[in-house]
Amino acid sequence: MDNSQPPLVQLAAVRLALDHLAGRPAVTTTPTHTSVSVADLYKNAMAKISRENSPHIASEQAVEGKADEAAGGNTGAASD
Repeated sequence: MDNSQPPLVQLAAVRLALDHLAGRPAVTTTPTHTSVSVADLYKNAMAKISRENSPHIASEQAVEGKADEAAGGNTGAASD
């Protein structure tokens, strides 16, 4: 074995060789794939915010921009 490698690397190489000779399988990991829909995350976040700010308005109406219609067209602005 080459002495130019650090001792820990040498020990790992010896252990790998002995594991191979003993028939032990190498440690493997199984890959996982996760997909994320940013549009769904955004829609859910907007629905949560609108529920917290206006609990009397249904979240679907607030997300679709129909909050003004549900409130009778009153946006909260003072009129003269």
